[in-house]
Amino acid sequence: MTFVSGKIRWGATVDEIADTNVSPRHWLVELESDSLGSIVGDTSLSRLATHAEHLTPNAAATCSVTLGRFRVTLKIKACTPNEAADTGEHVFARALETAVWPRSGLARLVEYTVSVKPTDEYAYAA
Repeated sequence: MTFVSGKIRWGATVDEIADTNVSPRHWLVELESDSLGSIVGDTSLSRLATHAEHLTPNAAATCSVTLGRFRVTLKIKACTPNEAADTGEHVFARALETAVWPRSGLARLVEYTVSVKPTDEYAYAA
């Protein structure tokens, strides 16, 4: 469905109308997995960071691991926080599979948290 005028048309959603005049902005997306325990090896963090940067080369990815929990912070350009969160989740899920390879199947079962903040309200150090 395309936006034609400033009036709400039949079948349009509130999000469609709200998003029509929104320009993309940068969002800080932070993702952290539950503990993966012993499957996190020495090279896991390196593989996670390399794959996250490969998937989003302009996102200034920072990655860390603490007590088996992977954490990724991305600076993502998107129109809405939901769009930024979706992009971040996609990157994190794929990078996590690469990080724990050859046990990639286990990565799909791991739960994680996502938080999104506008970068202008958060001091972001790249």
